[in-house]
Amino acid sequence: MTNSNVTATRSASAHLHMPILGHMLSGNKTNTTATGVALSRHVQMRKRIDSSPMTRRWPCILLAMLCLLAAASAAVAEGTWLVWSGVETIGGPMWTDTGASYPSREACQEGADTLAQQWEQRMKARGRDPVRTGTDVITRLESGSIVLVHFVCLPDTTDPRQKR
Repeated sequence: MTNSNVTATRSASAHLHMPILGHMLSGNKTNTTATGVALSRHVQMRKRIDSSPMTRRWPCILLAMLCLLAAASAAVAEGTWLVWSGVETIGGPMWTDTGASYPSREACQEGADTLAQQWEQRMKARGRDPVRTGTDVITRLESGSIVLVHFVCLPDTTDPRQKR
């Protein structure tokens, strides 16, 4: 069988097994079978559903939901930012809230840099030789241990002490 013969055979068998489809394809608009009545009812129901107010309003509802989501994301981005200090230990960093809060991430970064400078100055005043890289300060304690202190900005909704 060639490709066109297979198509013709499928088409003919479709007319045999689906009388409604056969009527529709042949141009016969009268549906005399129960399936035809059910199909016409389905078409009428579909038209009613498509013309219902909810169906016509769904794009507006979707747009409103996306706007609310964008506004909520912007509110989180504009929330309060806190500076946390973390001291590296064998078990991982021990985090402490420094009590410094800022209205934006940029202002918080400046605050973290200031706190790192102050920590560096305190260590120098105690006779230690601290090394500061950005908001990290490395210093050697009197016992000879090396301590790394991080100053990190996080949104007020994030607590680095909580296990993930």
